[in-house]
Amino acid sequence: MGAMAGMPGMGLAQATGSGPLTLTGRVFSYWNWGDPFMLIPILLLIVASAWLTVQEWRCRGARRKHVLWLLLAGCATLFAAGISPLGAASPMYSFTFHMIQHICFAMIAPLFLLAALRSSAVAGHWLDYSPVGKANAFLCRLWLSVPVWSILYFGWHLPPLYDFGMSSAFLHALMQFSFLVAGSWLLWGVILPLDRESYSTGHAFSSIGYLTLSCISPTLLGTMLALAPPLYEIYREMPAILGFTPLSDQRLGGVIMIGFENFFTFAICTYFFLILVRDSAGQSNQEAPADSLDTAPKLVAQAGASSAEPAAATVTSGRTATQCEAPSMTGATTATIAGADF
Repeated sequence: MGAMAGMPGMGLAQATGSGPLTLTGRVFSYWNWGDPFMLIPILLLIVASAWLTVQEWRCRGARRKHVLWLLLAGCATLFAAGISPLGAASPMYSFTFHMIQHICFAMIAPLFLLAALRSSAVAGHWLDYSPVGKANAFLCRLWLSVPVWSILYFGWHLPPLYDFGMSSAFLHALMQFSFLVAGSWLLWGVILPLDRESYSTGHAFSSIGYLTLSCISPTLLGTMLALAPPLYEIYREMPAILGFTPLSDQRLGGVIMIGFENFFTFAICTYFFLILVRDSAGQSNQEAPADSLDTAPKLVAQAGASSAEPAAATVTSGRTATQCEAPSMTGATTATIAGADF
């Protein structure tokens, strides 16, 4: 316990004693303003998001309100996970709440922030800049980001490393922001591909495959936590929250880890599956029947033969229409032949 004196929430632990903490206890009115390792990086991200919002608003024709809302959602998630009572007390009192904190840092906040970058015209201009574009090409390598994510996520939850990471405020902040970096790297290759204008079929297939692989590590870890006896020393002597024992707290945290990780991955994979269905339907609509290609020249020839003067036919290539112009005795008339009518 002496080694953990610098951890957020230790003053609260000394004030409340060893009794159970409830929803009305001081644990839910405690804010993590005194932890500079957690507070300063989050404030810097909030300032950077505010600056990007201003630049996006000043960019003519690029005032997209959803960029602002996505940035606000990402910053609010980080603020709630790191500064609010969830971030201040959960590391010391509840493994379940600590898993929720990990999920906010590793998955929810990166999803909002990277979706904002994808929608931002200003960020898109930066990503097209040559040096940044090379970095983007490296970050989009899912075959590299998925193993790093899996090893990091599993490794930090091994009991020796977990207890070591909880031994000081600095190491705890390092743990959380490493989740933020690893989760952002994983989702970078999914949300910000090299072709940001559209998701190709190949990118959708690869994203589904790699995201499925990324579920293996959290699923195995969550199963181990749900079935094993209490593994972490830090929670054995802490007062219980809402009456949870260390064993039930660890089991619930493992179930939440399995459930949310798989739901999160399933939602993104479903999105890419819908893209594949849409692209397949679009390609089938673009393919014209073979007999229509033979009919179009005949219609143009008939229109030219029926006029008093030689007809000037202009065929415009397109997905839906072929346009022919033929002057008549009284003036120029325009006939538009829709491709769907062939």
